[in-house]
Amino acid sequence: MVVERARPLLIPLSEVVEATAQDECLQLAITATRTGNWRALQRPDAFRTQEAQARLHALFNIRQELSVSEDGCLLRGLRLVIPLSLTTRTVSLAHGAHQA
Repeated sequence: MVVERARPLLIPLSEVVEATAQDECLQLAITATRTGNWRALQRPDAFRTQEAQARLHALFNIRQELSVSEDGCLLRGLRLVIPLSLTTRTVSLAHGAHQA
């Protein structure tokens, strides 16, 4: 991946791939992106929690921008969609890079 050569990763891609595989919402969105069938995700019984429903709704709203990388990560354009389990860590790293 070009990004790996451009600057060092603070969270290894392998960790993002593993976390994506464990993230139920991202797996549903990846399936919907690959098949083009987002209708199944619009059923209320497709969600286990309100949080999952909100996350999938947000992804549904940008579905035209989504694709799936060769290693199974969800992309929005050229950017990784970060799994929920890595969100806090990613935000902390981003804020740490901007400290004066």
